[in-house]
Amino acid sequence: MKKSKILCFLIITSAIFFIPQITYARAEEKPSYVGVDVNDVFIWKVTIDPDAFEDALEDEGFSDAFVENYSDWLFDDAWDKDVEAWKMVIIDMKDEKEFDYKGDEYDKVPYYLNWYTTEDYAEKDWDEEEMNIRGAIAKYDKEYYTEIIMNRPFGMGLYYSIAANNINWEKLAKEVDEELDDEYDGDDEKGSAKVVETVYKINGISTSINFNDEDLDDFDSIAQYNEDGVMIYYEWSYDDDPIIILELEGKILYEYWHVILAGTIIGVISVVLVVIIIKKLKR
Repeated sequence: MKKSKILCFLIITSAIFFIPQITYARAEEKPSYVGVDVNDVFIWKVTIDPDAFEDALEDEGFSDAFVENYSDWLFDDAWDKDVEAWKMVIIDMKDEKEFDYKGDEYDKVPYYLNWYTTEDYAEKDWDEEEMNIRGAIAKYDKEYYTEIIMNRPFGMGLYYSIAANNINWEKLAKEVDEELDDEYDGDDEKGSAKVVETVYKINGISTSINFNDEDLDDFDSIAQYNEDGVMIYYEWSYDDDPIIILELEGKILYEYWHVILAGTIIGVISVVLVVIIIKKLKR
């Protein structure tokens, strides 16, 4: 990928942080693909390592001065490596509406949120970052979600805090894999996607991309979601070194609740049986 194209990607990516602050009235209803609501609070534990991203820029051939200046700018504020957690509070949700994306019409539900960060996760000492930011939950459409993944810069994958709660991960992964195969594969495999699976269900997608550059290594991403469409785990890495890792508070409960429930039931039954046996022995 040429430097001009990479720089364009960087600028576009950064622009999403500067969204107009607007307030609207509360939506009366929400579609079935929306699993969150007003007053929901989500906290992600955060690990950020600028070094891995700087390695990618250096491998691409950017000057030391550019790498240092851009890294200082990008990994500031919410993306500061000293930040240990992010908090999102949904403050408003709107009615479903259509939006145009690359000439096609799709449905989405806009919402508004307050965004906080902390450099001390244990103390939960939150700092206000952005108030009344606009977000949107897009209804699941294989073509739309494929386009989103394909157009994320540097193989960031499905970097989406709240998605539709009815995504068909197998179909989406297959579509993305075919698109990556068409765009990035040559003699060697340079682009691929597959589903991510927990102990009880498929709940996400991972990607691996090399941008046909002999000097660049692979960019990898992993994105996992709970049944409400909330991101429970996200990892974006370069050359197997994570640039950012996000983990939703209580992630283990979302992933292994079947196992935890089964263990709890077995434990209760065991206690009851022990009590019954003890009582019989005392008679």
